[in-house]
Amino acid sequence: MIMERLAAWAMERFGERIEKELAAAKRQWIAPLRGRVLELGPGLGTNLPYLTDAHWTGLEPSQAMREGLQKRGAPGPLLAGSAEAIPLPDASLDAVVSTLVLCSVADPARALAEVRRVLKPGGTFVYIEHVAAPTAGRLCLQHLLRPACALLGCHPTRRTGDMIAQAGFDRILQEDLPVRGGLLLPHIVGRASQGL
Repeated sequence: MIMERLAAWAMERFGERIEKELAAAKRQWIAPLRGRVLELGPGLGTNLPYLTDAHWTGLEPSQAMREGLQKRGAPGPLLAGSAEAIPLPDASLDAVVSTLVLCSVADPARALAEVRRVLKPGGTFVYIEHVAAPTAGRLCLQHLLRPACALLGCHPTRRTGDMIAQAGFDRILQEDLPVRGGLLLPHIVGRASQGL
């Protein structure tokens, strides 16, 4: 519970600055989504302005985050649970969105398998994530950050792009996403699609 409250505090404190950095990517990659969309770890709802034409559902493991989002007026169902066990039927969603979430799940491979399970044929997984640094020197610095990041439930050295590539999606379009602070926490943005 203390970790959840700490993560909620960090999102409140730094969320606006992070949102400014990611806004253009969200307009390009998230805003076009339509149909039934599940957002993994919606936190305080920073993606909601980009999902106005979707039938939104949120899946949030943190009670503190769920309470905060409910107070702000969640536009659809807000489910308790984890990305490793999405409480929705197979092939029931048009899209799944993950923004700075896969660094904090206990089993990212299982979470990605669940994303594939709940997507309809032709469905799309859109993600913005920070990833392990590509060079040894920067990766060493990330390892030094691990204890502080662990307080927020974050694993800064995950090779999330590689994990998504190995998860069995049919098509993946992925780019590096330049952000301030990217020297220590490089970001990627992408879309992975299910086959028809």
